[in-house]
Amino acid sequence: ERQPTGMDMGRSMTAQTSHWSSAGTMDEKMSKAYEVLLTPYEWAKNRLWPSDHPLESDTIKLADSEAKTSIWGPAPTSKEIRYEDEYDHFPIFCTVISFIQFFCYIGDVGISNVTLGGPVSGPYDWRMRVYDENCHDVRGQVWRLWTYQWLHGSISHVLGNCLLGNLLIGGLLEAVHGTKAVAWLYTMGVITGGLTM
Repeated sequence: ERQPTGMDMGRSMTAQTSHWSSAGTMDEKMSKAYEVLLTPYEWAKNRLWPSDHPLESDTIKLADSEAKTSIWGPAPTSKEIRYEDEYDHFPIFCTVISFIQFFCYIGDVGISNVTLGGPVSGPYDWRMRVYDENCHDVRGQVWRLWTYQWLHGSISHVLGNCLLGNLLIGGLLEAVHGTKAVAWLYTMGVITGGLTM
């Protein structure tokens, strides 16, 4: 069968466009113009890529699947993996660290002074600073990269960190990935967080 050329498609469009030039309203003209614009595409699709084309055959699809398997390995099984089924550890680290942070705040501020807006807990030497109150450089005091985590600005600050950050997010991670991995991640987060201040 002869392959269609650009001339064939042009003739087809010319023949089809002549019948709508006398249409009445603008909506009718636009509707017919839209149909004419789609016709060459549908015509070319049906002529150049019929449904029984060799690239649509099951043999080609099977070869493609085998090539993917040889390159990437077998596809994972269709078994659905649920994160909740992976809870193998009790979140001991996140629980202990939350209690320490809470009691450090209460112990420093005192239960009678606690309000939702403050006060800030101490000691001052634990705070993450570059310069102290006398403008002395304290960047050499590297323990501040670790100790600032025990200080909080208010009871709402410490409870938010403990309940949302440590227990909810950290506890779920620790339940799946284990205490050692989460303790390492937590410690690196504290230190790198201190470096960004």
